[in-house]
Amino acid sequence: MTSDERLGGWAISFEVAEFISTIIEPGNLILELGSGSGTGYLSEKFNMISVENNHEFLNLENSKYIYAPIIEYFDSPFHGEKGWYDPNILEKELPSDYDLLLIDGPHGRIGRSGILLHLHLFRPDRPVIVDDSHRPTESNLAQEISRIWDMDMHVFDCGEESNDGIKRKFHVLLPKS
Repeated sequence: MTSDERLGGWAISFEVAEFISTIIEPGNLILELGSGSGTGYLSEKFNMISVENNHEFLNLENSKYIYAPIIEYFDSPFHGEKGWYDPNILEKELPSDYDLLLIDGPHGRIGRSGILLHLHLFRPDRPVIVDDSHRPTESNLAQEISRIWDMDMHVFDCGEESNDGIKRKFHVLLPKS
């Protein structure tokens, strides 16, 4: 696959997939929020656990899936976002150990900032990648996680444009040594 090829309509970019290979080893465990064709590509090198709210994306790829429906906010704490994964399911189902957290879900129209209310479910000592950070909400999410967990933050361009015609980006958050 060349950097010009997309992994699928809403998938992570080729650059995200390739970057992951530079910070974790083959066979390591990736915990991803959201799944799609990028999950299949990553599962060729890594073990995957995918949190997914959409039945249509369950069990499509070589990943252990955690089905977690969206719980809508009564009064959203995040402008324009309507909910997040059911935290009670995540508390029971998430692994206690993994090597990288990939934030690519839930879908942007639902909102991803809900993770900020549930950071205690995740590990601050592991790398985090926030995909689609060309969008202000995801960029702000990455900055906030970086601030709360005191992580080093790096921003990378992708070799493709978003559906809006904007150059795609992703943020990488790394624990400080």
